[in-house]
Amino acid sequence: MLGTIQVYFTKNNIFFVLSCSGTSQVKAVYSSTGLGFKKIRREALQIIQEAAKQIKRHPFKVFILKIRGFSRFRNLLVKEFLKNRLNVIKVIDVTNVAFNGCCAPARRRI
Repeated sequence: MLGTIQVYFTKNNIFFVLSCSGTSQVKAVYSSTGLGFKKIRREALQIIQEAAKQIKRHPFKVFILKIRGFSRFRNLLVKEFLKNRLNVIKVIDVTNVAFNGCCAPARRRI
């Protein structure tokens, strides 16, 4: 059975969404605050390990991992998932990147 793990890195939180690839039905949603952690910068390793344990309880055998957001814990996430024996076959980066940049605000005319 093929499952999809979507990981969203925000400034103060990490979200893990587990869904079935065939039906796109969401099976579980975990966040770092929902797992009982407050500071993601100090406890990122423990958050990822706890989420991997929770995801391992579901009946999926193979996973596709989709990562969204900028964080220094992205490489750590993949390593910990493989260390916890989650069979990840594909890692996809789905971060939104602006390709034209921001426009400076117009000057006020009097």
